[in-house]
Amino acid sequence: MLILAGVTIATLTGENGILTRAETAKEETEKAETTEELNMYRTELNMNKVLADGADSINVEGYEELKKYIPSITEKDIFIENNISPETIEAPAEWFSYDGGKLLGLSDEMISRINEISDTAYDEIDEMYDEIDVKIKETHPEWYDEEGNLKQEVFEDSQTYEEYMALYNTLYQEIEEKLEKIDEEYDKELIKMGITRMKLPNQSTDGITITEIGSNAFDGYQRNSNLLEKIILPENLQAIGTRAFISQNLKTIEIPSEVTLIEAGAFSANPLEEIIFRGNIPTLGYEVSYGAFSGYNLQRVQVPSEYLESYKNYTGWGFENATDYLDELLEGY
Repeated sequence: MLILAGVTIATLTGENGILTRAETAKEETEKAETTEELNMYRTELNMNKVLADGADSINVEGYEELKKYIPSITEKDIFIENNISPETIEAPAEWFSYDGGKLLGLSDEMISRINEISDTAYDEIDEMYDEIDVKIKETHPEWYDEEGNLKQEVFEDSQTYEEYMALYNTLYQEIEEKLEKIDEEYDKELIKMGITRMKLPNQSTDGITITEIGSNAFDGYQRNSNLLEKIILPENLQAIGTRAFISQNLKTIEIPSEVTLIEAGAFSANPLEEIIFRGNIPTLGYEVSYGAFSGYNLQRVQVPSEYLESYKNYTGWGFENATDYLDELLEGY
């Protein structure tokens, strides 16, 4: 399924729908790829973000049908320019590295692709900060030594330091919008890759069933923090390693029924609002500073009704008032 700004199939194909209008436009002109038509399409998307029936997606076939009428529209035009990301994708097994049935993390190739995107962004950001330094040196060369470094007295003299910071902040404001744009482009590239919202494979590249996520597999403190917005875990998973998903951007996580162990820090430093357990309470690891989950943003922990008492009596959550969030897993949820 592809999110399309709240536009339903009916909205696309009805008498006054986007497809119908696009088809009319096609009959009037051979140039369906013009900027004018794209902009007209985007305008209609924005007008239909919220519909009465609440539908918010079309399927892949619907998207392909749309391209027949407006060939120049790409996924980037639809999903990126309108700040809409694709739904969770099934990540290919080749995206990851393994040790038997243990998923160790992203493959070297995928890490290289991500790093290439981030390095490009960082290089652009570094250039802008360098420009600030150049402008300050041109304005106040007396603040710098022969090697081009700020003199210690700049920091020691309060009046000089205030003057330096005022100039720095003024110059920073001039590039702030450009920095935000670079950050947006970085996010867009990751969304295009499909890496931010993915369903992990159930089997490795060798066809071995995945039963474990290794320690530090997607550790955001080591690299690429806040990269993951949604993860669907392998259905036969039994164990999740230490800091496996620490410092990411997960708001909801569903723990498969066969999981019996979640190590310390596995989901710490995530803005988790909801945890869904499909089976009985697993053993939750705990270290001095953190448990398996972050509890500061939590609103609900859904558990199967037959195991509710086990969860209520469990004392190893690692954050205060964990049992206050417990709720029976709704039927069909």
